Amino acid sequence: MEAISNASYKIHNVVKCRQEVTYYELKLVLDKLEAYISNCGAKKVANIITVTHVLYLDTKVFDVEVFVPIDKAIPSTNEFIYMPKFSLENCVMTNYNGHPHLLPVLYSDLYHKAKDMGLEIEPLFYNVLKGDSSLWRIYDFEADVYTAIKK
Repeated sequence: MEAISNASYKIHNVVKCRQEVTYYELKLVLDKLEAYISNCGAKKVANIITVTHVLYLDTKVFDVEVFVPIDKAIPSTNEFIYMPKFSLENCVMTNYNGHPHLLPVLYSDLYHKAKDMGLEIEPLFYNVLKGDSSLWRIYDFEADVYTAIKK
């Protein structure tokens, strides 16, 4: 695995949503988020970013945050929060291509690779989906994975 240090990722106009869901419920949340964006007259302009905060193995529920880049500002709600800017700074980044359920293995590998590079990282891993990837295309899923370097 190749890892790049001091990587960054920046975008403008993002709507985010954070919920505790199962993998299958996530599709419903994303559909609802995309409908809200459309109803506000905005359009998705880049690929989705996800970060899992907690995974509850006993119930297969996870606390996930989803970021959707859009073409303009829209109002926030209690469920969907507009952010004028989203950035990941001073990160270690690698590319992943494979089944999305195996991402935790990559996170562990990236953690150890960062340690080998003499870096200590924050525990969150941001997945920036690439190309036509989506969370549902499990056989050709591709993402850039970022995690922040501790200061």
